[in-house]
Amino acid sequence: MEVINIPHATKNSQLTFARTANAEFVNPIENLMNNLIDLHKAFTVNSFRFAHKHNNPSPIGIMSMNDILTRLEW
Repeated sequence: MEVINIPHATKNSQLTFARTANAEFVNPIENLMNNLIDLHKAFTVNSFRFAHKHNNPSPIGIMSMNDILTRLEW
């Protein structure tokens, strides 16, 4: 899976897209389940990285953004 970020030209925002592999000869339910889990992980890490880049506070109050990002790296 490939995550593509496109920053907005004037605002502190970005568009995030994910490209998954071709799924022609696989079990569709298993493929959907794996893709949903991978997409959720990728978008969560991506949103934390974006928040850290723009100095937003941690969404988990007791942890710093650096701690969150180092624990989420997989």
